[in-house]
Amino acid sequence: MINKTMTLKRIFSKLFDFAFCFLLLISITLLTPLELDNSEFYLTVLAASFFVEVILLKTWGKTPGYALFGIAPKKNQGSISWIEALRITFFLDKGLKTEWPHCKKTLPNLITRFAISCIVVIAAMFGKAILQFPQEFGKQVTNSGWVQYTSSENDFVVEFPHKPMIEQKQLEIPQVRRTLDYQEVKSDDRDKVTYSVSSLELPKKWQFFASSTILKGALSVLVDSNMPFGAKLLSKELCKHGEHPAINFHIRDGGTDIKGRLILLSNGKLFKVEFSQALDTQAEETGFAFINSFQPILNTSP
Repeated sequence: MINKTMTLKRIFSKLFDFAFCFLLLISITLLTPLELDNSEFYLTVLAASFFVEVILLKTWGKTPGYALFGIAPKKNQGSISWIEALRITFFLDKGLKTEWPHCKKTLPNLITRFAISCIVVIAAMFGKAILQFPQEFGKQVTNSGWVQYTSSENDFVVEFPHKPMIEQKQLEIPQVRRTLDYQEVKSDDRDKVTYSVSSLELPKKWQFFASSTILKGALSVLVDSNMPFGAKLLSKELCKHGEHPAINFHIRDGGTDIKGRLILLSNGKLFKVEFSQALDTQAEETGFAFINSFQPILNTSP
């Protein structure tokens, strides 16, 4: 027999487990090039929380939420089966021969449970903001005396040290003997540092590949197109730019250091945000602040 108090505890336990899975998925998206929009993100969290609960009930007999609230289903004989775990997860356990004993209530236990619940729930409420921290930090650094620029196609916003210029360029792709036209927006600083943003539409056949494969391939094309001039790729690292998959790169082209980020949007558009400087110039702070101030605008209208 399950009373109303036990039902409430089970509901709050499930909310705790959902928040726990929410934070876990945020951590995964921060550390990997996984890209999920809001609806996909929450559906994945919901499915994962149910899936994990079934597994934990079968193997451990309880979930972190159940353990926190001091409850767990018990059977007089044997352990919980997969079917029983599934029914308990979806509150379809009426008629099952299970009991829900309470643990002893002590003041330290109650304080600990309350504190952990508050921390996890608050972290889950504001956890998504973690993904936007790089852009916000970049804006705070560059706002002083810098110019906010919105592209003519209204597909990105970024901050430049001065009003930028627009140039039409071509990117040669040696592998397929093809040339892509693209637009570059750039601004030169007094410290002989050049900040630039460029974008291009990827061929449709490229969009069938995983984001990490596309980014690595695009970076390889970028380096190969500059090879005649002595460019060398020193480092690369997959990362995230907000919620978008990206890859950081460091290229040495003669006496020039080029550091930047390729950012891939779900609509197949690729952005290159970079700053270049002489080897004896130190512009790391403003350079990465410039990159982090870049905000792509995903236009979903036809």
